Amino acid sequence: MTNLETQGRNERRRRRRRRNTGGHIAPETASSQTGASSQTGASSQTGASSQIGASRQTGALRNPFPPMDLFSGDYIASIHEQSLDVLERLGMKILLPEARQLFKASGARVDEAEEMVHIGREMVEAALASARNSPSKPISLN
Repeated sequence: MTNLETQGRNERRRRRRRRNTGGHIAPETASSQTGASSQTGASSQTGASSQIGASRQTGALRNPFPPMDLFSGDYIASIHEQSLDVLERLGMKILLPEARQLFKASGARVDEAEEMVHIGREMVEAALASARNSPSKPISLN
């Protein structure tokens, strides 16, 4: 077998091992896989490549870019107002009778014949306020 064939076989083995281990090969494994031609460079795995491997192990990846605002505050407020209007004026079709009864008990206007529930603005605002005040507490319709 020629040196080129051996290098190709070793490279295929490394690729398979990276796929099976999530892309990370421990330095001792990497140095044992390299051929005789790269024995001197394999033992000195310092710098960026070892830092990347360390961050993969600890899960400490950081996004270096600032967050982007896709929509302006005015546009988001407009979407919220329109959604409140849809819930109040048009309503939602709720097929489960028990769910319609829960909405009715909470103060929503329910049309049983059409299976429609119309949720008022104040009900939505109260649910949002309770979610903001206690994130660990589930939102209650009652």
